[in-house]
Amino acid sequence: MIKNNRVTLRDIAEKTGYTVNTVSRALHHKPDISQKTVAYINAVADEMGYINDNIASSMRTGRTGTIAVILADITNPLFAILVRETEQLVSAYGYSVLILNTNEDRELERRAIKSALGKKVDGFILCPCPECHDNLEFLKKTGKPYILLGRRVGEHPSVILDDVKSGYLATSYLAEHYRRSRIVFINGLLSISCAADRLTGYRSALSDCGLPYREEMVFTIPTKAGTIGRVFDELAGRGIEYDAIFAFSDLFAYAAINLLSERGKKVPEDIPVVGIDHLRKRLFYMPPLDSVGAADTRMSEAAAELLMKAIRDGSPACTDRLCLDVKLFPV
Repeated sequence: MIKNNRVTLRDIAEKTGYTVNTVSRALHHKPDISQKTVAYINAVADEMGYINDNIASSMRTGRTGTIAVILADITNPLFAILVRETEQLVSAYGYSVLILNTNEDRELERRAIKSALGKKVDGFILCPCPECHDNLEFLKKTGKPYILLGRRVGEHPSVILDDVKSGYLATSYLAEHYRRSRIVFINGLLSISCAADRLTGYRSALSDCGLPYREEMVFTIPTKAGTIGRVFDELAGRGIEYDAIFAFSDLFAYAAINLLSERGKKVPEDIPVVGIDHLRKRLFYMPPLDSVGAADTRMSEAAAELLMKAIRDGSPACTDRLCLDVKLFPV
């Protein structure tokens, strides 16, 4: 017979002199255990080679200590940042993250939800695809707590930026600071709430700055990488004159800057560009860019806190819909 040498909570309790209950709570970083005790017990557990039995724990508590984070495109630096920040926050609650990618595809999103449910995750943070209503209604019926990130859909719980204000700030900055009047807006698909809201802000800023709204200056394209080139082809093909660009995201903005450079244009001297997300706040190696981003609270932190509260309270679902303030971050 093969001997099982797995270290147990009782083994750690005997080694440290604490009760099994205290050891268990310290290993799960419960707030009622002092940080000194938590650090000591975890250090002893590591020294003894303790590995938590997630399956056994799940059978006892009905929880797996895992949440699913389902995002549109993990290659987008913004989503990579959101995952990292979410992981850091939920790990303080003893949780880990299962990451799934949808590539903005409804069928892939449905499969991702089902896959995560099959792994019995305790909750979801989801950046929804366009036209995803059926998937969200399916998720709602499971009774698992979930919250949408960056995009709102109907009455589903969500944490978003004030995207109307984002569009307004970006457009008015180009009009007032750079004194530009023919501002191209390269937007995402209008089936995405943040794209529709940023268009509202764009139109409102043009009106307040005394500039006309021109339909031909607005382009809506999928948020996938590599889609922005056709906008410049169309601008050139139709002979549309422009003197500034407002981009749906920093990713769009950086792509636009590269394409402008290929055409011999300097940014911002010839064509100023403003994006949204303020990636340079967390990725300092990114090139300088005028951008709009969260003023204080990060979306990922707000969403993770709400989800952890719902899981901790045993709530069937989150109910909050938060809209976070934004501000312009000039170069």
